[in-house]
Amino acid sequence: MNTLKQAPSSTYLPWLLLLIIVNLFFTFLVWLANPNVLHVLVPTIFLFALILFSFIFFFVQYRLRAQRRAITDFLNNPTPESLQQALSPLNASFRAPMQALLEHVLEQTKDLEDERTQLMVYQEFIEEWTHNIKTPLSLATLVLDNHRDEMSPYVRQRMVHVRQEIQTDVDMILYYARLHAAHVEYRFERIFLPELLEELSQNYQEQMEETGIPVEIDCPDATIVSDRKVLTFLLSQVLNNAFQYTPRENGQIRVLGWRDDKRSRFHLAVQDNGCGVPEEDVPFLFDKGFTGNHQDRKNATGMGLYLVAKYAEALAIEVQARTNFDTPPGFGIEFIFVKEYAHESD
Repeated sequence: MNTLKQAPSSTYLPWLLLLIIVNLFFTFLVWLANPNVLHVLVPTIFLFALILFSFIFFFVQYRLRAQRRAITDFLNNPTPESLQQALSPLNASFRAPMQALLEHVLEQTKDLEDERTQLMVYQEFIEEWTHNIKTPLSLATLVLDNHRDEMSPYVRQRMVHVRQEIQTDVDMILYYARLHAAHVEYRFERIFLPELLEELSQNYQEQMEETGIPVEIDCPDATIVSDRKVLTFLLSQVLNNAFQYTPRENGQIRVLGWRDDKRSRFHLAVQDNGCGVPEEDVPFLFDKGFTGNHQDRKNATGMGLYLVAKYAEALAIEVQARTNFDTPPGFGIEFIFVKEYAHESD
């Protein structure tokens, strides 16, 4: 916290003017009493006044520095002990209002510390819960894979779909908690986009069968540098939104990639032919908690696209909403990668 500013020199100007007026007045009295000694007493009077003013100036400066130091120490470490030390150098006339002010600061600081502690406990609980829930999710995946023949295709498809939704919600909570961690590590590597998209589509195979909505991937060979795990999370969030708002009748989701050679950019867009988004909602889609007024978004949390925007910023990926499609209505999220690396075929 910055130290308190020193009092401006204009604070002492009235006192200096008063001292000069007093000196002139006494000089006038000496002249009236005996003009012959004027040349002897006037320098003495002015020298005494200068010494007196210097003493007062340095004394006041010393008091002010002590007061500033005590108040600054309190603001840097607001405790009852530092509060008393901050009040001790103050004049009695200023002590009562300053004590009320500093006690208010102390109370507010204590409330902030309590809220910070509660937030840390809550964050630790959420992180522990998300890690613990992965065990039953892994067990559910194991059961579904090993006992495929013991359940009907419809039941298995429904169970896999539900497990995928739970996994998506757990990932969202975990990434939200990670976003507020003191230190977040990213592991950047070269990623061949068609391969990543193919792996991602396999994760949504049961959801495509459940909803009847196909996912069409059209991405040229391109390699980008990013965090594979985080990028998968970003694309998963966008795909989840697309499945949620795409109609099951004639619904379609497309993942398109294309190059912008002029700007050395690579674009990757996830588009759907759903109900679309009102134009007035588009500027706020990436805001935390924003759900809009569309009736199909009444159950939305407003956290998915917020996390997408935050992590895209951390990965130096530009993200934007798209509504200008050839066959409206529809909606899409476009990722723009700063640099593409030529993929070398094996």
